[in-house]
Amino acid sequence: MGYFDRLAGRGFASEYATAIPAWQRNYESGRLWATGMLEAGIEAPEWPTCNNRVPQEIHNALAEVRSLIGPSRPEDEGVQPEDPDLVVLVVVPRLVGRRIVERVAA
Repeated sequence: MGYFDRLAGRGFASEYATAIPAWQRNYESGRLWATGMLEAGIEAPEWPTCNNRVPQEIHNALAEVRSLIGPSRPEDEGVQPEDPDLVVLVVVPRLVGRRIVERVAA
C-alpha cells in the first residue's frame, strides 16, 4: 500500500503507524521504493493488487535506482560494515496524535 499511496501522491496512512512491525516496514519500504523511482525519473512499474510478491519489473526498477545512487543498505550488495562493533543509528518517525515523534534505534 505504501507503494500505491506514494505514486498516487497521498500522504502517510496513519493506520500503519500502529500496525504490526512487519506491516509498518513493508508500507514504509513501498513508499521509499516509489519515491526513489519518482525522484530518479524512472517510470514506476505496475504492481497487481492481487500479487503479494514483488514483481520482477519492480526489482529491475530498484536496480536502476541503485545504479544511479549506489546501494542504500549493506545487504543490497552483500557488503557488511568492516567494523563489526559499528553501531548504526536509525531515526524512526511515528505519528502520535498530531505530532511526529522520533525514536532512535540501533
